[in-house]
Amino acid sequence: MPTRTFEGELEHRVGDKPVRLIQVGPAHTRGDVLAYVPQDRTIFTGDILFINGHPIIWAGPIGNWIKACQLMIDLDVETVVPGHGPITDKKGVAVMKGYFEYIEREARRRYDAGLSIADAARDISLSDYSSWGDAERIAIQRRQSLPRILRRKSHFKHCGAVRIDGADRSQAA
Repeated sequence: MPTRTFEGELEHRVGDKPVRLIQVGPAHTRGDVLAYVPQDRTIFTGDILFINGHPIIWAGPIGNWIKACQLMIDLDVETVVPGHGPITDKKGVAVMKGYFEYIEREARRRYDAGLSIADAARDISLSDYSSWGDAERIAIQRRQSLPRILRRKSHFKHCGAVRIDGADRSQAA
């Protein structure tokens, strides 16, 4: 059982450094949290960022990924440590944000045109991202996450408390 949980934000100290924990899920999972170390101008993103790799939107909606990316861009950050891929900076965050905006826009266009999820998944081109790794995730991304992408809700506070001393609730059984 957790001994400490939080919703929204929590300032925690690691040694003499303040670390801001910022809840941004659900996106990849319901318990997505950023760990921002202002003193070092560094942010640890967990699975919110997959630099040069295709992410999987397990918990969505995609609007939460976009908001999380914008939050990182707006912070005083120099170094971004993603959950997947090489260490990056705000440029890497902006590329991921653009990817999510593209997927959301293209999914919405196909939904509005009356395409089925399967047809929309086949129709969305990812050629601009063909150099990215984890290509096997493309099929999962398109098919599994289109319903999550199209959800209208886009906020951070509807998933409940996040455990900071163990697995998040989405992983705990």
